[in-house]
Amino acid sequence: MVSPINSVSRDVTGLSSNKRALDLGPDAFGWLKDSSPLLQDPAALRARMEVDNYLYLPGFWPMEEVVDGRALMIDRIRDLDWIDESRPEAELFVRPGLDTGPIGAGARIHGDLARDNPGLKHFLFEGRLRLFWERFLGGPMAHFDNVNTRVTPPGAATYPHCDSVYMGRGTLNRFTAWIPYVDVPVEKGGLIVLENSHRCDRIQQRYANRDVDTYCLNRPSAGAHARGERTWSGQLARDAVALRRKIGGRWLTADYRVGDLLIFSLFLAHASLDNRTNQLRLSSDSR
Repeated sequence: MVSPINSVSRDVTGLSSNKRALDLGPDAFGWLKDSSPLLQDPAALRARMEVDNYLYLPGFWPMEEVVDGRALMIDRIRDLDWIDESRPEAELFVRPGLDTGPIGAGARIHGDLARDNPGLKHFLFEGRLRLFWERFLGGPMAHFDNVNTRVTPPGAATYPHCDSVYMGRGTLNRFTAWIPYVDVPVEKGGLIVLENSHRCDRIQQRYANRDVDTYCLNRPSAGAHARGERTWSGQLARDAVALRRKIGGRWLTADYRVGDLLIFSLFLAHASLDNRTNQLRLSSDSR
């Protein structure tokens, strides 16, 4: 197992999300609860998921398994001439002078990293993680074929959202697995989840049961939606700070390391911190 960084023991300053400085007071910010001591107790994991709507499992994978799973992704990033060849390749330092704007705007690479990548698919859907899901779910595991890979450049972040608006059709017994393929301390823009947001009526009744692919036929904008001229991105809010003030709870995160696993339900609001380093953050989310 990979030893987790003890985030709780250190102070942090200057964290932000989409350029909005986070309140880092004890009522507004905190650290994810470590569920790895419960790993051999599926019933306890299910009980904690019911309460918290997430499970943080630091050191879930040995380093060598992650290295095998990420190998082709890093090769493809290197071939794009994005990384500084004078630095260790797997640390993904940005090449001096690179315009990272297109990366953060959702360049095609986000899909290309997972396409025709059997090593990544085996890492995500077989072996250690499949065994975990089957024990946790109490039966066979099915998964979406699509894998969302993310290359997050300096200065970029993800807006608050819930996954239900993207994949809420059918069973609700569905979970997201978020995985970092490089160390992601808070300065590199790790994932943040909004504590108890799955219990917030304002979110669950007005937002979480919507669908990004549907629109109201009797609204003036219906024609634009039908023609693809107007879409809804699925954002819950543009401002993570204002969202937390409105509904309460704390933004929770961790100093993620290679080998960590974070899973959460469709209804837990999450976002990311700004990447304040000169490195690319490489991660994936699969369902």
